[in-house]
Amino acid sequence: MGYSEQLVFKTNHVRQLTESSCPISSVEKYATGFNSWLQDPPVPSRPIWAAALFESSVLAEASYFLAAHGFYEEACAVLRGLLDGFLARLHWDTLNKNGKLRKWTEGGRSTNEYWEWESGETAKYPMSTDIWRTLLGEHQIERYDERHGLRAEVDEELATLNRFVHGRPHTRHYSGASRSSLCNIEFRREHFEEWYEHLRTVYRLVSVLSVLQYPQLLGSAGEEEFRALQPEAANHTASVLGSTPAHDAS
Repeated sequence: MGYSEQLVFKTNHVRQLTESSCPISSVEKYATGFNSWLQDPPVPSRPIWAAALFESSVLAEASYFLAAHGFYEEACAVLRGLLDGFLARLHWDTLNKNGKLRKWTEGGRSTNEYWEWESGETAKYPMSTDIWRTLLGEHQIERYDERHGLRAEVDEELATLNRFVHGRPHTRHYSGASRSSLCNIEFRREHFEEWYEHLRTVYRLVSVLSVLQYPQLLGSAGEEEFRALQPEAANHTASVLGSTPAHDAS
């Protein structure tokens, strides 16, 4: 059996164990939950926010695929890219919404600082301090941060996920751990559950920021899914926006 055949055989075995041992139906609701926000976009003329959610949806599904097949660290690294990219795009979206996005004409074409990055024309990327200065300039995001420590939670999650990007998570160091070959991967429920916790956190943070940025999302298909998956966070968000949160059917 060749290397690629061994790898496919091993990862499929891990996937089978994952499906039989983990709450896959719940996991898939989170993995596909980002896409539900796009079913009823609040403001069709907000292409940067829509691009942020499209990218988040694709990366969430890719992360799920990796985790289901035993690539737990790599799956967490993808979640870091998801959250980081969403924050950057929301920064540019906010600037655009407020008429502060830097725009210019170059070589006969109109462009702006967001599109130059999105299209790969520049590597210039907003710093975390710039992103939060922009986001906290939005009254509803500032209020949520004051009540629930939004920025601190985002920063903590990014710091944890950064360790997976740089190959030094605590999950790397356990008895019998081996990284000499991908064919050494095995199903480890505790690592899958750790990844799942990160997926839930990232989904919640992206959802909270989306609703705070666009209160029109209240009552949409995406918000209904958000309320079903994360009722406490959904209620906190609705409270900050001055809406009466729906009571849980329990």
